[in-house]
Amino acid sequence: MIIYNGSMMRHPMHLHGHDFRLLNGQGENAPLKNIVDIMPMETDTLEFNANVEGDWFFHCHILYHMMSGMGRVLSYENQAPNPLIPNPKLAQRQLFADDRKFHFMAENDFATNGNDGMAMLQGTRWSIGTEWRLGYHDMHGYETETHIGRYIGKMQWLMPFVGFDWRYRKLETDAIGNIEGEKNLFGQTNTKDNRRQFSLGVAYTLPMMVILQTEIYHDGNLRVVIACKNSDDMDFYKTLSFGLWKAKHFHQFLTGSVIPFIRISDFKSTIKAQAEAVSKDKYAFVQDVHKVKLIERKEKQMYETLALLADVKKAMMYRHFKR
Repeated sequence: MIIYNGSMMRHPMHLHGHDFRLLNGQGENAPLKNIVDIMPMETDTLEFNANVEGDWFFHCHILYHMMSGMGRVLSYENQAPNPLIPNPKLAQRQLFADDRKFHFMAENDFATNGNDGMAMLQGTRWSIGTEWRLGYHDMHGYETETHIGRYIGKMQWLMPFVGFDWRYRKLETDAIGNIEGEKNLFGQTNTKDNRRQFSLGVAYTLPMMVILQTEIYHDGNLRVVIACKNSDDMDFYKTLSFGLWKAKHFHQFLTGSVIPFIRISDFKSTIKAQAEAVSKDKYAFVQDVHKVKLIERKEKQMYETLALLADVKKAMMYRHFKR
């Protein structure tokens, strides 16, 4: 049995009724287990003696993972009826009822000018999520965005959804009572002051758990967003890309005689392979990236100081000559 973890979360997988060898190229030294903690982006090969007929639960030991879909039953082909399960169809419905339970999660960040957060109620198929940014005064503004969707297909990469976007802000007025509105580079007025929009959209999960979301509002505006599955994934891939760039790892794939570029296929395969590599010691990698950024800040300050000293030396000499 080959199992692959395509997420950035660990999953301690437990197979009931069997012990298995965790091969992974270890040959005769492969350890014997009944739980394997599969790391992010990791692939594991399990070998076991299929000699115990029955219906055996195979699941993640993290409770909310198991209750939201990571639980399946391993059965033998053409096995005799299980005397402990007189009604298999009813048992399957009861299992799926547990397997598809909803779980709730929320987070909120408090700051001096307001707070922002998110809440999500999600099951195996349905997802109800909302985000908010709430100021303490009208001029700081209040906004919330809610999506209700359902994943479709076996792999659940695609989720159509309906949404509602509400925003309100009351800006200060000038001396003659006109609202001091904001405009972008194209001269369009900011709609955050008073906005109520319903929307229809679809979200599609791309490789590396990147989400492509397309949404059309009832006033005809279209919005396309590319984002990671969650903020942790986004931070990880930003850090990974920074590290690969500083190590000049992408340079081996650059092509083009005038303007160098990297092919999307090379970029995707590199990111996937290196994500698997650094995930084995993710903490040390992130710490080293932070150290490199600190060194670069110090380096920038040093160059600015040298440039200032050069200007001082030039000014000291320049004052002695005729203008």
